[in-house]
Amino acid sequence: MDVRGNFWCQLAYQFGHELGHVLDNSWNPDSKPRQPCQWLEENLAQAFSLRGLGKLADSWEQRPVFNDASYASAIRQYRRNVIENDEKMASDQMLDFRLDAWFRKYRSALEKQGRLTDGPGQAAVPSILHELEADPRSVEDIGALNRWPEKTGVPIERYMGLWERSCEEIGAAGVLPKRLVDLLDLPSVEP
Repeated sequence: MDVRGNFWCQLAYQFGHELGHVLDNSWNPDSKPRQPCQWLEENLAQAFSLRGLGKLADSWEQRPVFNDASYASAIRQYRRNVIENDEKMASDQMLDFRLDAWFRKYRSALEKQGRLTDGPGQAAVPSILHELEADPRSVEDIGALNRWPEKTGVPIERYMGLWERSCEEIGAAGVLPKRLVDLLDLPSVEP
C-alpha cells in the first residue's frame, strides 16, 4: 500500500481491496496469486472495495466523522473516478454489457494476467460491482472462494464449480458464482 499525505479515500479504497482478498480466503501463507483465475479474484476484490466505498460514503453522510458530513461527497467522487476508469476500459474493449463475448475475446490474456492493471481484466469490474450491489447475498459468496488447495490455479470452469460447491458447504447463497457462470456463458462443470 502506498498512500502519502491526506489521501484518505485512496487509503480506504486500497484497504477495501486487500480486505476483499481476506474475505476470499487469500490471506494464509499458501495463498500465492496463481493463473489462470487470478484475474477473477482481483476483479472481485476491486468490486468489493468499490462497494465498500459506497457504503462508507453513505455512512459518513449519516453519521459524520469529525462533524464533516461533506466529506461523503469526496468519497463518492473518488469512487466515481475509479468506476469511470474501469468503465472506460470496458468501453475501449467494446464490452458493452456482453461479458460472455468479452471473456471469449480476452480469455487468453486474462489467464496470463497478474495484477488487475496488467491486462484487460479491470473491464469486468463494473459488471461484478453491479452484481454485488444488486444482491447483498453475493458478498457472503466471496467468503466461499479459494477453500480448495489449488485456489486460483485451476481453469475457470472448474474454479466456478468449486466455488459453487464451497457456497453449499458453508451455507452461502451461491448467487454470485451462478450469476457469473451465466454472464460468462461458461458450461457447468463438476468440481
